[in-house]
Order: sequence, then C-alpha cells, then structure tokens
Amino acid sequence: MKPDGTGESQITHFDGWQPGGALYMPDSQTILFRAWKQSDEGKEGGLPMELFTIRHDGTNLKQITHTGGTNWAPYPAPDGRHYVFVKVLPPRNYEVVLGDLETDRQIQLPDNPAFDGFPAISPDGHWLLFTSSRDAKPEARELTQFLMDISSLGIGPARK
Repeated sequence: MKPDGTGESQITHFDGWQPGGALYMPDSQTILFRAWKQSDEGKEGGLPMELFTIRHDGTNLKQITHTGGTNWAPYPAPDGRHYVFVKVLPPRNYEVVLGDLETDRQIQLPDNPAFDGFPAISPDGHWLLFTSSRDAKPEARELTQFLMDISSLGIGPARK
C-alpha cells in the first residue's frame, strides 16, 4: 500500500494458510515471512509453521523450510542470502538458527535449554541480537537481550 494507507494490495493467496511476520529482504523486492495451516490451530503440541519468501508483487512464492515443526520469527541477514529464525527443537527448546536461501543449510547459533528467540542481525552482519530466558530464575517469565558475535560466518552486507 501507499504510505497514506491507500492502494493496499494482498500479495499472498494460498487457501488454508495464515501468513504473517513479514520483513523485506535487503533487495527491497523479496519478502520473508512465516505461515501456518489454519487446520493445525488448536491441536496438541506446538503449532507447525514454515518459512516462505515471495516477491512484493505476489509472484515467486517459495517455501524455504520443510520441517513440519515450528519455525517462526524470521529476520533477513544483510547479505540477502541468509536469514535467522527461531526453530523449536524437541521437546520444547526454542533456538535461533541461521538459514541459507541458496543451499538450504541451517546452523543452530546459540545452544541453551532456555528460550532463545526474537533474533535480529546487525546491518554489518557481525552481531546477532536475541532474547533469552537463560538468566531467569526457575518459573520466572523474564527475558534478557544478548549479543552473539557471528562475524566469522561472513554474512555482512551484499557487495554492489
């Protein structure tokens, strides 16, 4: 839509799915988002979510995770090739994972049995910011922000 809120246009059209959590990739053309099947709502266990990309004109929809598990809170890396997201590992361990759009490779970044989530990568690609409950007292619902040096992963800004 336009900045004044007019001219809105729906770009996702796949029945039975609930998309959301959308962010632009650095190319300003591709959108990264998560979606779940509405038929999975209310079932026991975690809500299965997959990650997708789509062009902002509604073309070129691609599913980029295929785990059947919970994959959410995607965030693009500045190189336009990588992204981070939260993957729920059994039994209920929320971990931040780095994904690669070209190879489909995934690398778990922090490793802690506490909740790790809401990831973001610095514009230079050197730092991962995430929220964790790792310092919280048992049964407390407290989150703290952490920085992780990921400069060795080589996901800095795309070269022009």
